[in-house]
Amino acid sequence: MSEDSLKPTVAGRTAARKLGGQYFHTVKDGEIRLQGKIIDSDEKGMVLVQLFSWFDGRPTDREWWVEQDLEGARFYDSASHWNRAADNENMTRLEK
Repeated sequence: MSEDSLKPTVAGRTAARKLGGQYFHTVKDGEIRLQGKIIDSDEKGMVLVQLFSWFDGRPTDREWWVEQDLEGARFYDSASHWNRAADNENMTRLEK
């Protein structure tokens, strides 16, 4: 596995339609805020996301978002890459 395959994809304006099934983290002020998975999207620019708990990783809410809500989000091809990125972020926070 190459180093590039572990790097997240950053979403652009219409990327959500191409990212169905991928896991993501939203980022604000350089920190991960929410974690979820894209379930579905429609032709009107709405995206159905499944959010997950930071406490135990269980699914929490399913919400319809506008595509723009995902601008700047980090996307991952697999749950293991997604989990590893969150673990790395948490370790970095603890070291500060």
